[in-house]
Amino acid sequence: ACEFLKSRKIENDGATVFYNPDTASRFTRLPLNNQADILKGILKTPSVKNILLGSGHEAIGIERKILDMLPASSLEKIHIIPASMPIDAYAALIDFADIFITGDTGLMHIAAAFKISVSGKYELRNRTAVFSVFGATPSKIYGYDSRSGGYLPASQDAPSATYTSESPCRNITCINKRAKTCGKFRCFAFLDTGQIVRDIADYAETRLKNR
Repeated sequence: ACEFLKSRKIENDGATVFYNPDTASRFTRLPLNNQADILKGILKTPSVKNILLGSGHEAIGIERKILDMLPASSLEKIHIIPASMPIDAYAALIDFADIFITGDTGLMHIAAAFKISVSGKYELRNRTAVFSVFGATPSKIYGYDSRSGGYLPASQDAPSATYTSESPCRNITCINKRAKTCGKFRCFAFLDTGQIVRDIADYAETRLKNR
């Protein structure tokens, strides 16, 4: 992880955002237009200096599709994390980031977990704010939120927040997302990306001032 940051000349001189675009199921993966809207808003936030963009594992190439939807002038801020990066290095990069954004998937739980160095050679910060966006699955079962009752907070010295899209068809069967065979995909039909961007921008500005 340190080698990756050094090779990209990424320093802790502003807010760093780790954005994970992929999930294990299309029913928890934000549509491309929603993802592009969120990233466009984050790129306009002055305190955000770097965005670490994860590669697709289920949705191969999703990171490139999203890049194609963003302004060319802003791409110098974005650094793609190769899909081949080991999971412990992924975890260390998440720990470096001030903000982690994702849908409901395994990396969300890694971001929320308290991290230690097995070798004892590295000091991990555990100060990453976790922002997660939910579609089919229930956020109160799987998500982390330090602002609302009925949720567990992430094990980080930073806020955690969940956002659940309104949907015209969500029901109890959506918990088993791998078994869903919906003909029409409506899990993110009414997602307020503007509110997500505002909350992330506010935290990025606050985080930078309190360093």
